Amino acid sequence: MSRTIQFEGRIIQVPDDATDATDADVAGILSAPPAPDLPSVAAGANAELAQQPGALDAKNAADLAALTPPAAPATSWLDTLKRAVVGGPDSRGAMGVLDQGVRGLAQGVTTVAALPVDIAAAGKDLQAAAARKLGAPDGLIEALQSYNPVVNALARVQPYVGSEALHGYMDSANRATADTLGVTRPVEKGQNIFERGANRVGQEIGAAAVPVAGAIGYGAKVGVDAARKLPLLARMFVEPAAISPFKFASKEGATALTAGTGAAGINELTGGATADKMSGWQAAGDITGALLGALSLGTARTVGKPLKDIYQAVTPWNRENFSNDVVKNTVTDRIINNADNLPKVEGQPVDTAPLVNAIVGGQRVDDTIPGFKESLADRTRDPGIAALEYGRQSSPTGAGMFNARRAENTAAVDNAMNANAPDGNPANLRAELEGERNRRLTDAEVLALNAQEEAARAAGAVTPQSTAAQRGNTVRTALEDARGAARDQTEAAYANADVNRRPIDATELSATIDNAVAPLTEVERGLLPQATLDRVRRLGQAGEQAPTPTGILDEYGNPITRPPEAPPPVDMKEATDLLSELSRLERAALADPRAEKGGRNAARVIGQVSDAVEGFVGRSLPEADREALAAARRAKFNEAEAFTRQGDPVAQAVSRYEGGQPRVRDDRVAGLFTNPQAMDRLFAQADTPQTRAAIREEVLSRGDTTSAQRIRDFTGAFGEQVDRFPGLRAELDAAATAREAEAAAQGTHQRMTRELGTPDRPGTSAVGQYLKYGNEKSQDALKTVISSPKPAEAMDEMLRFVNDAPEAVAGAKKAFWDLMQSRARSNGETTKGLGDTQPWMPNRLKNFLDNPTHRAVAERLYRDDPEHLGNLDKIADALQNVDLRSRAKVPNTSGTAQSISNVLTPETLQSRVLAYKRGQISGGFLITALGSVLARRLVRGAQGEAIEKLTDRALLDPDLAAQLLKENNPANRAALARTAKAYLGNEASTLTDILDGEPADPVKGAIMKKDDNGR
Repeated sequence: MSRTIQFEGRIIQVPDDATDATDADVAGILSAPPAPDLPSVAAGANAELAQQPGALDAKNAADLAALTPPAAPATSWLDTLKRAVVGGPDSRGAMGVLDQGVRGLAQGVTTVAALPVDIAAAGKDLQAAAARKLGAPDGLIEALQSYNPVVNALARVQPYVGSEALHGYMDSANRATADTLGVTRPVEKGQNIFERGANRVGQEIGAAAVPVAGAIGYGAKVGVDAARKLPLLARMFVEPAAISPFKFASKEGATALTAGTGAAGINELTGGATADKMSGWQAAGDITGALLGALSLGTARTVGKPLKDIYQAVTPWNRENFSNDVVKNTVTDRIINNADNLPKVEGQPVDTAPLVNAIVGGQRVDDTIPGFKESLADRTRDPGIAALEYGRQSSPTGAGMFNARRAENTAAVDNAMNANAPDGNPANLRAELEGERNRRLTDAEVLALNAQEEAARAAGAVTPQSTAAQRGNTVRTALEDARGAARDQTEAAYANADVNRRPIDATELSATIDNAVAPLTEVERGLLPQATLDRVRRLGQAGEQAPTPTGILDEYGNPITRPPEAPPPVDMKEATDLLSELSRLERAALADPRAEKGGRNAARVIGQVSDAVEGFVGRSLPEADREALAAARRAKFNEAEAFTRQGDPVAQAVSRYEGGQPRVRDDRVAGLFTNPQAMDRLFAQADTPQTRAAIREEVLSRGDTTSAQRIRDFTGAFGEQVDRFPGLRAELDAAATAREAEAAAQGTHQRMTRELGTPDRPGTSAVGQYLKYGNEKSQDALKTVISSPKPAEAMDEMLRFVNDAPEAVAGAKKAFWDLMQSRARSNGETTKGLGDTQPWMPNRLKNFLDNPTHRAVAERLYRDDPEHLGNLDKIADALQNVDLRSRAKVPNTSGTAQSISNVLTPETLQSRVLAYKRGQISGGFLITALGSVLARRLVRGAQGEAIEKLTDRALLDPDLAAQLLKENNPANRAALARTAKAYLGNEASTLTDILDGEPADPVKGAIMKKDDNGR
């Protein structure tokens, strides 16, 4: 190593370990006058030696021997190793090896970093040397070199940024750091073979690290596809780095390690390891050693793999886990050939990256179902791989593995489902529903009975308590009593008038009648009570003429007769009775206007005669008698008006047949007074509490108190009559309200009984339908809820019915869970597991949970715990396209392939031995041939078994399949098989040193170097 100093504008290279005194000596030498040529010095010093070159060479050799220190005594390899590991007088032990290894790494990195500059400088020097050998002048050489400005610029900066300069900077920095810290400066050259070897290996690894790191970084940036499109040299580095950075780095690192080891060994043999500057042949040895080291690694890999295969096939403890590239590639190709979803192009290697991505990005059932392991077909959903699995599950090697995996997955699914299974008992739900139903029905029944009693009490207040006959008898009795009182008043009035016996002139009475009748027509006369009038008129006719003597004549000669006798006087009663009768007939005619002899005309005619008779009575009595008679008549009129008016209900109530039998039966009497006018007539004549009570009950008897509507209808129809009795309307309203309450209570009880049912009769509601099933049929009971038009509302109704009691909700969940198990678990005898557990059927489970009716019920059940329902959904989704069904039975074969007893057949042994006996082959060849056949067959048998086992393992372990497909990708095999030879960067630097030639000692060269003037 060297460093540069400046003196009088000149750049001088001196050894890196040169002291300040050395630098001063160099400066003194440079400032001295030019030294004379060597021949003149030799002549001046010793003319004889100058004239005898041989003697001069001998003298120089003797001087050199005197200056050379004596050689160190020879030491054994064991001592050297001991000093290298634990240290010694001239060794730092393991720390020295580590220190030199790190130093070598740094040197390798800086060497490759400065390689472009070194190559440019070496090329320029080589070009100049070749031109000088050809005799080209310096001017032409300089012109040629200046033609390439890039190379010229790199060559000019080579003393500053070349590998030697960078190494010098690193050593200077190390010394400065050590001096600052006050520690010993690091050793710059290895002190023994191990330190030197570590330094050389470090250089190779450091030199390889630069392109390896660059290739890995660029490969990660552009990706595999872009790396495959790069130029060949770049692709050689970047493609394997992009495919597998770790494998690329490890392979290149191993190659660099063996290259450095080989170079270090050759350098120890050639002395290049201890030389300050390797000569050309030593540098060539260094390169050769590196190449041989790298080649030995490739050879070891080539030879080691078959030996490893044979070792694995021969040793029983390794045969079971036999594996090599053939096995991995065969299994990979088998998966590729069966993958339908993997793009394949004729004539091009298949790229398994899409299939690897499908595996890595495929569903992870174990994220949802701990312990579940999906197969490769489950992960990729590839029908071709699924077909391969279908065949492999019945193969001798795969049947046991597939059945074991199926059992493990069944247990995992069962555990995951059971983790969300409810702890309730369906019987608790039924018990809660039944208890609540009984309580509600009892309460409703009690309320209905209470309302019925209250309605009966209220209705009883407006319900008649007497019979119609009793009420009629009461009314008739009251009216007859009133009529008796009226008659007494009339009789008293007539007794006070006392005109009945007063005599009147009958003739005048008769004349009065004749005068009244005379203006009438014959038709009008037919409307009068003629018989009665005739009898009264006859009272006023003259008596019979008395007999006269015969022959007596008057003055005119006419016979003289005796005049008739005047009629005797009659009582006033005759006139008053006639007047009363005519008044009665007049009222009757007015009361029956449609009668044949009645009507207004009859009343008018009778009234005219009545008025004439009344005038006669008035003329026949004095004023006082007339007033008394008028009072009597009024009393009579009032009596008649009150009790004898034709068609009047009062008259009907008190009228009797001849013999005293009432014309109206008692049970009909009160009914005559239910209309307001008749009621008023009755109360006008007989307003007694008994009469009012009887009519009140009679009116109420027209109503129906069995319902509120009928009571209100009655109140509306008989409102006027009801209002005649104070407080009756309020009582009717109270009765109607009570009947409404009764109807509501009874309706509620009936509705609840109809909806909720009874132990003997099922109800129509969800609760009633559920309770018609016993505890042993909880699933059937839940089916009635699910099959209802609105299952969610039905389930909500049931749970709200029991106020969401935790026991009831848990029981409902358990009933739902049991129903789900019956629908979603397998029920075949061949599907039972070792514990008699039936596996869950993924599609059935998914369909059950996705069924809208089931979903509605489940969401209501898990309203307060949606996480459990969400877990069930996740499990069902995760199990889609995962086949848990047992698709084949395990065959009876054990699945064992060939055993090692058949690796050498009798035919093979006989043929080889026979050839040996005939002398066709030697004994050594016989043994070698049999050994090779034995090894091949052992390996082939082990490979066959391993291929089958690895195929089944890859199908059952998608991650293993992804690793196989990624590591053994046909599109990557060629790229990963080759070595990029990144270690050659360090060898390129060594080659540039060779091209630079073998310069002399740097100090001496700096001293002896001539300036541009030839001095």
